[in-house]
Amino acid sequence: MKRTLSLLTLIMILFLPMTTSLASFDEIKTSAMSYLTEVYGYLYDELDDFVYEDTQTDEVWGVSYWPKDHPEWVYTLTVNKTTPDIRTGGSPFDTPLGWACGESGVRDILSAAKEGSWFTNWTKPNQAAFMQCLEDNNVDPTTALSTGIANGSITADKAIYEFFTSCFGEDITWKDATKQWREFILTSNGLTSSASVSTPIKGVRTYLAKVDEETSVLYTDFYQEVPAELAGAFGQQQFSGWTCIAGAIRTVSGSTSLHNFNETGLAIFEKEGARQLVMVYRALSTDAWQTFSVGEDMLYTDRDVMILCDQENRNMQRFTIEYPVSDTKTEIFEVMPRISLDRDMPFAQLQFLRYSATDRQTSEGVIIEKSRTSDATDTRYISVTTKTAGSPAVQEDIKGKLPDYFNDADMATFPTNAEECLAFSKILGDVLPDGYGLCSSVHLRAKTSSRSKDLGLYNSGTMVKVLEVLPGNPEAWIKVQIGSVIGYMSGSYVSYTGTGYRASLEIQAELPAASANKDTVIKKGITLLSGKVADIKAGAKMHVLATRGKWLHVSIPSEGMESNDMDINGTYGYIWAEDVTLAPSMKQLTWAE
Repeated sequence: MKRTLSLLTLIMILFLPMTTSLASFDEIKTSAMSYLTEVYGYLYDELDDFVYEDTQTDEVWGVSYWPKDHPEWVYTLTVNKTTPDIRTGGSPFDTPLGWACGESGVRDILSAAKEGSWFTNWTKPNQAAFMQCLEDNNVDPTTALSTGIANGSITADKAIYEFFTSCFGEDITWKDATKQWREFILTSNGLTSSASVSTPIKGVRTYLAKVDEETSVLYTDFYQEVPAELAGAFGQQQFSGWTCIAGAIRTVSGSTSLHNFNETGLAIFEKEGARQLVMVYRALSTDAWQTFSVGEDMLYTDRDVMILCDQENRNMQRFTIEYPVSDTKTEIFEVMPRISLDRDMPFAQLQFLRYSATDRQTSEGVIIEKSRTSDATDTRYISVTTKTAGSPAVQEDIKGKLPDYFNDADMATFPTNAEECLAFSKILGDVLPDGYGLCSSVHLRAKTSSRSKDLGLYNSGTMVKVLEVLPGNPEAWIKVQIGSVIGYMSGSYVSYTGTGYRASLEIQAELPAASANKDTVIKKGITLLSGKVADIKAGAKMHVLATRGKWLHVSIPSEGMESNDMDINGTYGYIWAEDVTLAPSMKQLTWAE
């Protein structure tokens, strides 16, 4: 409630009327003092510790003000003389993450910590009070902070470090004043800056976090030891010779509102110098855990590694794959399992979210993620933020593409700086055969109308031969051919090199796959009387392109072409859905055998 009141007060201050005549400096100063207490969270007895300087110009009334002990922490307030309702306030510090906390919330927490001597008397009760204060002020603690408090491994200096990271994000993007503020809090509590990064701790650790009155999330991470509940899943034949070295799982109890992607986790296995990344999944807590291989190319093999649940986003099933490079340096990949097996077409992929490499000692580093910037074409951009010694952080949008899913990543070529992003640029035209487009989940129509006959719902990742691009309203229609089937798809769902149409889709989704349950046939159409294309044996593998009633449009790869990617020269036809076993991808189908 306190934060809501502060927000309302801020709105009142911003629109407080001023006299249209020339305001006195005392009036401007009074407004500035209101900002300090109501917006920035200072106490009333601290107001006399500020220096106030008149910065009036012909256009605005203004004041600059700063703490006497910190003249570099300059706040500003200006009021437009023509339109006094227009005010602009400025803080020397970064804007805290999220709406609810604000600079005032950060100060409230630090004031409570000072009053309770939490950091100077770092006991379990004081740690619990600190975490409760964060929750009361709607601050999501970093994973390192919440897990460190839970297992008693975090010191007061590291807690302060992680608290500021919780509020302001990674410090490579901070203003100097924010870093100075953190150092001031450390020294005022008799502590020195701790720049050490988290390192793996052997064993199984669990942390229970309350999301709301009905729901709790249990986080479990493990290193060189496997939780008992995963022993059965990891004892399957496909793990023969592999040793689990690290992992994490996230389970939900209470309300089912957070079961968007059910219960998931990640694990890393090692064998003869190779590493394999695996997703684990179960739909309900009463179900057995299932496993899905992500692959063997998306992990570094020359350094230690750990997996943690991302506790900063409790309603999302995010995980971090962390590599402690040195005492102060770390590389982190943020990912999220996307698994759904309770629908017509199974789906199991690991979504890539973000990469960061930072040095806590120097605040140097890089952050790489998919940019929200886009243009009128299907061009993608990579956002790269770089911080080097002696220079402010620089953010740039680079034309190019990162893998939508970690299944497509290869650590041998994955970009870790701006220059490598320029070279990486996984452009659609570089990965598709000439004349082919790639569709997302879209209906194939008999005519250029969404009301025309439905020829099937085609899965993301299906390659389509583009025959013609036709005008439409509002989007173009793409005349396509898949095997012998010809129809029309909305241009909103087809990425095709050479067109000006942007497809807002995850173009690297893996196609579902299937295995024949018995000797059967694939047919030219979707009736029992349709002609036969080919006989197939039990166990034959195929990509599932589309669903059409109780039939599946499939493509059987040519000999030697069996992979996750669709073989455009394969054998196309329809198969009765009950005659096959579905899997999220060809990789999963093969791996499960």
